[in-house]
Amino acid sequence: MRLSRSLLLIAVLVALAPWTAAPYARLVAPFHALAGAIVGRYAGWEVVKTAVEDTPGQHGRALALTADLYRRPSDRTAAARVVGRVTVGGVVEGPLVYLGLLALWPVRDWRERARLLCLALPGLAVIELLTTLPELLHTLPSVVGEIAGLPQAYTPWDRWTELLSGGGRFAIEVSAALLAIAAIPFAAPQVVP
Repeated sequence: MRLSRSLLLIAVLVALAPWTAAPYARLVAPFHALAGAIVGRYAGWEVVKTAVEDTPGQHGRALALTADLYRRPSDRTAAARVVGRVTVGGVVEGPLVYLGLLALWPVRDWRERARLLCLALPGLAVIELLTTLPELLHTLPSVVGEIAGLPQAYTPWDRWTELLSGGGRFAIEVSAALLAIAAIPFAAPQVVP
């Protein structure tokens, strides 16, 4: 009975994903703007905006992060404006896989399910930081280097996004779900005699 309800929930999540992808991307856009601004403060760029936009020359929508890049931190005018994009389907994939695995995981009672859901929220933030944010930002360090006159380099950001596109995104989502599941016993109230 529980498994059939969980499978039904998964089916509903997957069926609704095309309609919830853009709203979810809009929901997390301020989070990515803040995280991108924090990284950019030390890396030579300033986030101008994040928004869900139509993808130019393609069908569909994407979460776009627009940043001004500077030659030196003391410069007042930007040397370039760069836009990083991730399709809304790519943005919603993390929560879909992560929450789907958590929904399928068998629990003893509703209290354990509530603890699991509470543990899921920080996991969603970590998934966004490790997957969508690097995909939004990965072109910026290369362009900053070019503006500064450095030779074209293969940056750690490029390596990380290559890992994500080669299956690393799914591995991170599954690992985060397993960590949340493993933390259930530690989140249980302790009875002190």
